[in-house]
Parts: sequence; structure tokens; C-alpha cells
Amino acid sequence: VQEAYELDPMKMLRVRDIMSPDTDTVRAESKLADFLPSVIQHEAVPVVDAQEHVIGLLHRRDLLSAAPEASAASLARTDFPVAYADEVVHDVAGRFLDGAHRQAVVLDSATGELAGMLTAFDILKAKNWELTQEMQEPSHLSPMSLLRFGAQKPAAKSDGN
Repeated sequence: VQEAYELDPMKMLRVRDIMSPDTDTVRAESKLADFLPSVIQHEAVPVVDAQEHVIGLLHRRDLLSAAPEASAASLARTDFPVAYADEVVHDVAGRFLDGAHRQAVVLDSATGELAGMLTAFDILKAKNWELTQEMQEPSHLSPMSLLRFGAQKPAAKSDGN
């Protein structure tokens, strides 16, 4: 019965709350030699067509052996994980674990447009936030655990002198 009253932040947070909305993209027709300098710092980058629809995902490791004249479309993986901005983080985290994903393209569920990227790091940051928000029941707190929250002994009352 106690579980019915507990809130799980991972079930309350939405993907849009933790994703990276400012996502670099590469045009499908771009050549590796042209886009490599702008994407080298990313583990994965969405590839978009002329209408800005995501058609694939470039992975850094796939670029290592690619020819400089190869197009982004020819290098992109078309079977990439997708999450929706309004999905619950808990559900997407489960899919990351089940599919061994490190990142997912985030789409707006109403329009299908690219909304951002979600990485395992983003989910870990949310999990870390969740853990730092949890507190023990006051009856279970020891004096030492109160010290980490800055609790201090009450100041001695002065008698006005």
C-alpha cells in the first residue's frame, strides 16, 4: 500500500524535460569531408532530408572508415531508436536498457519533427537528480545525516544583556 503513495520522479519526468533540444543535424546529400568537422564531437547525429525529416542516424564509429566523398545518407543507420518528447522518462530508460541504446532521436509526437536528442547520459543525470531529491523519513534520520543538510544546533537564547 505504501507504494501507492510514493512518487517516482522518473515516472513524472518527460523526455522533453531532460533531452538536448539544440541538436546538430547533417543534410542527407552532404559529403563526409564537408560535415565531419562539425559533427566530430558528437557520438551520433541525425541525418535529415530537404524537408528536415530524420532519415537516419550517423554514428561516430561508422565515420572512421568512410570515404571522404561518401554521403551522409549512405553512411546513416536507418534503424535508429526514437523517443517522443512527451514520453515518460522511465519508459524510455527501459527501452534503452532492453535495446542497449546509447542515444535516441527525439521527435515531436504531434508533428513528427525533430525535437532533440536523448542520451544515456541525460537519463543518468535525471536518475542522479532523483537520488539527490530522495530523503529518509524524519523518524529514520540520524543526527549525522542532518549535518549534510546544514542543520545546526539551536543558538543559545540570550537574555538581552
